[in-house]
Amino acid sequence: MRAVTNTAPSTELFHDLKVAFTPSSLDVRTEIELDAGRRRVFDALLHIAAWWPDRGRHGSRIVFEPHVGGRFFESCDDGCGILLGQVSRLLTPDEFAIEGSFGLDQPVCALWSVRLEAGGATTTVRGQFRAFGALDDDARTATVTAWERRYAALAQYVMA
Repeated sequence: MRAVTNTAPSTELFHDLKVAFTPSSLDVRTEIELDAGRRRVFDALLHIAAWWPDRGRHGSRIVFEPHVGGRFFESCDDGCGILLGQVSRLLTPDEFAIEGSFGLDQPVCALWSVRLEAGGATTTVRGQFRAFGALDDDARTATVTAWERRYAALAQYVMA
């Protein structure tokens, strides 16, 4: 075997090569006030399968394992599914966080975190969804709309 080396500068080898890195991120912050106690709201968050409005496949179900390291995923009867994220923080009844791709087709890293603040008979839900990766304008718009729909579904579930 013969070793091949090239001492030419890399710019001479790939004179037409252009490398560009465009960071793409998204930061969706949501604050809603619900007429319910903090524990009730936190329990509703943990029963995410009952109110999460999104499904990637018809007939699938949402599964949430409410412990650190627990999975948040969409499951189908045929064994297929989508891992949406994993619980990285769970401090009952104040806050939780889930890290994952949340079903986005593009390569992304995302974190959904929620903090609850009690205010007498009401609870303020402060949510933040941060994502970094291949997010084009269409994905950004769809993601913002999806989080608006998700928090509306949570509010409706808590008030039912």
